[in-house]
Amino acid sequence: MHRQFQITALALTALIWVVFVGFRMEQLQGERSLLYVFGPVTAVLPSAVLAVGLALIITLLRWNWRRWRAVLRPNIGRIIGAVALFAVTSLVITDWLPWIPAGLFPMMMSPDMPRSAIVSIVGCTLGLIAAWYPVSALFVSGLKSKWLRFGAYCLMFWSGYSLQLLIHGVVHFTV
Repeated sequence: MHRQFQITALALTALIWVVFVGFRMEQLQGERSLLYVFGPVTAVLPSAVLAVGLALIITLLRWNWRRWRAVLRPNIGRIIGAVALFAVTSLVITDWLPWIPAGLFPMMMSPDMPRSAIVSIVGCTLGLIAAWYPVSALFVSGLKSKWLRFGAYCLMFWSGYSLQLLIHGVVHFTV
């Protein structure tokens, strides 16, 4: 397992880094509203973090390919894991701080909010939780140690954070 995981992570790191340096870095450097854009050397770290997160998902998919029905069987741990992953998903990063649904949700639920906006927020929330459910199910069924699961959930936060940094750079918030 370790060898397969390592090869996948290294290959994905190289691929993500090449795509960023070859295509996205130059586009981001032309933006004036950005606080920071990774250069070729500093882009290795977020590329590696994102790649390790993706490699973990890919490796667990390979391990559990024949037992997919059992993996996706709903239980409370998988649902709580999907909700937790949704709650800490980086939506935007401004001035190095991630804006996550857990922090934004209370601000969005004001009494002055129109019904259509509430319906949209609830729909997006349920959609993102459903999108995270297979990943949570893979972690719960594929990783026996609770500490490894916790580490995998943390890795998903950092992978999402790295993805945001590579796609958008660090946006500077100005009023």
